[in-house]
Amino acid sequence: MADPWQECMDYAVTLARKAGEVIQEALTKEIAIMIKSSPADLVTITDQKVENMIISSLKEKYPSHSFIGEESVAAGAGSTLTDNPTWIIDPIDGTTNFVHKFPFVAVSIGFVVNKQMEFGIVYSCVEDKMYTGRKGKGAFCNGQKLCVSQQKGGPFDLMSRRIIAANSQTLAEQIAKQLQAIPYQRDDATE
Repeated sequence: MADPWQECMDYAVTLARKAGEVIQEALTKEIAIMIKSSPADLVTITDQKVENMIISSLKEKYPSHSFIGEESVAAGAGSTLTDNPTWIIDPIDGTTNFVHKFPFVAVSIGFVVNKQMEFGIVYSCVEDKMYTGRKGKGAFCNGQKLCVSQQKGGPFDLMSRRIIAANSQTLAEQIAKQLQAIPYQRDDATE
């Protein structure tokens, strides 16, 4: 049976690379900064340009799909996740780094169907590292399979850690009792 989403993933990788070129070009120029919800929540013209480029390209190729973009949502667009194939885009993951011209920025594109993640792409454009992950197929960096920890939980599983902010030890303990552990399951099996 043919993989219905492989073409989508391949196209997203192509778009992430194109977006990376735009970001790298912008890193050589003066960056205009705007504030979204707080002084720590920044947006640049490049964020908006990259998101518009990705979404318009995807809409042209997949007009029946839905789209959730970080900058679009911040500007008031809806962000309802349905069963429809949905693209989730963070055009510059690491905007603060981008503003300060630190080389740790990425283009992040996720693809969800029936409210289940099918694949994710993170392109660290300055490093030229393309991270991809597919449901049931594992994770890769530039095509090389990534090895993941076999830790399944317990006292050494950092994925199960949480921070509780409270003004007293008693309150912190009460909150901790109410929290339920999030069962992280690994999805790195190969088919």
